[in-house]
Amino acid sequence: MTRLKPPFFVLFVLFLPTLSYAEGLAQLYKLALDNDPQWHAIKENHKADQELKVQSKALLRPVIGISFSKIRASQDAPDIGIVTHPDFNEELNSCLDATGDASQCSSPVLQYVADGGNLLELNEQGSTKQSTTVDNFSLQLTQPLFNLERWYQQKKANIIESRLKAEFEQSKQQFILRVAEAYFKVLKADEELEFAKKEQGGIGNQLNQAKKRFQAGISGVTDVHEAQGAYDASQIGVIIAETSYAGALENLNTITNGQQKGLSALREDFPVTAPQPTGAEKWVKLALRANKSVLAAFHGAKAAKQEVVEKTARHAPTVDFIAAISNIKTDNGKDAPYGSSGNLLSDTQKNTIGIQVTVPLYSGGLTRSQARQSSARANAAQLKLTAEQRVTAAKARNTYRSVLNDVKRVGLAKKAIRSSQNALQATQSGYRAGSRNLFDVLQAQRSAFSARRDYTTARYDYIINSLRLKQVSGYLKEVDLEILDDWLQ
Repeated sequence: MTRLKPPFFVLFVLFLPTLSYAEGLAQLYKLALDNDPQWHAIKENHKADQELKVQSKALLRPVIGISFSKIRASQDAPDIGIVTHPDFNEELNSCLDATGDASQCSSPVLQYVADGGNLLELNEQGSTKQSTTVDNFSLQLTQPLFNLERWYQQKKANIIESRLKAEFEQSKQQFILRVAEAYFKVLKADEELEFAKKEQGGIGNQLNQAKKRFQAGISGVTDVHEAQGAYDASQIGVIIAETSYAGALENLNTITNGQQKGLSALREDFPVTAPQPTGAEKWVKLALRANKSVLAAFHGAKAAKQEVVEKTARHAPTVDFIAAISNIKTDNGKDAPYGSSGNLLSDTQKNTIGIQVTVPLYSGGLTRSQARQSSARANAAQLKLTAEQRVTAAKARNTYRSVLNDVKRVGLAKKAIRSSQNALQATQSGYRAGSRNLFDVLQAQRSAFSARRDYTTARYDYIINSLRLKQVSGYLKEVDLEILDDWLQ
């Protein structure tokens, strides 16, 4: 009966990456800068924020305005005249017809009036149309000479500009970290997928060997069942790894819009060393001095204090220089009645220059209320700064410890790879000698793949936590990605 030998596992060959990669981290970062909508939104918001300082300066500059109006008005009015009453005319005409002499009619006329007869009456004799055109042009200039509130607003705007700059730098560092995390998650998921496939292939070979040994009568059916169970479990592992890889790739595509052609793999000789400077408290000092969130909170508290002064300054008087030129032209039209203001064009020009002083006396308690409101917000901003400093210090300590632990994990995982490989080879030898069974071989094989997974996970955790440590300390920059790029192939 022929003795069948199980396949020999050379772990170094099994663990080499099989996918070809093209683009490095620095190049992918440039793609992300061009394609990520979140980053473009951050830049546009930063552009908008930069206008706040311009707007605050504008409050201290002169305001010049021009206004022009052209108004045309028309009216249609009846012409009213005074005439003798028809009854009087009839009385007078009767007298003239009877006497033929007007001097003889004075007595009848006086008697007519004495009897209450109407001598005169109003009579409408048509209507008069009139149109008027008024052209009004004015040029005004106002220059603030003394305005404490606006002056303090400009000082606050300068502080807010510093806060917005810190917030933008914080967003940029978060973007750098997000790109790096997405990049290395794809590499990690790809390696785990390769491990899962190779583990499945190795177990498949064991299953085939078990079946052949059973058919040859060398081993029992138990080995076949154990190998089949391990193979079925490895299939589940492949499915999980494929799902993780697809998810990591989709996450990267949201940043680059799928423009990357491929990714460069991490070199095996990538150095894993303890962070410098040594000591968590040194990193805490760096973070409290340069962390962008702390700086933003600091400038925010400073701006809130400045706002208290700004609101209180509303009690102060304001002084403005004012100047104006106005011209009014009036034309009443050709059909205007004689003696009215029209028939001729009227042209009036008025020049004004002076100093305007405004003294606020009472605003219903609004100014004092706003000052109290700003004071409470300033206290809240100071407390927010304290909280941000504490959170940042804790992050610096925890992240520093994480990096140190990652260094230890990488070192131990390397040892575990060598140990598991030796254990697998010894188990295989024992299996061939008959002192170990197939279950022992499968377990040793799982341990070998698990050690490599742990090593891969520890290396990528070290990279990401190192970048996070730089971010929390406030010193994460694009050049850090370029340095990492040198260790990709």
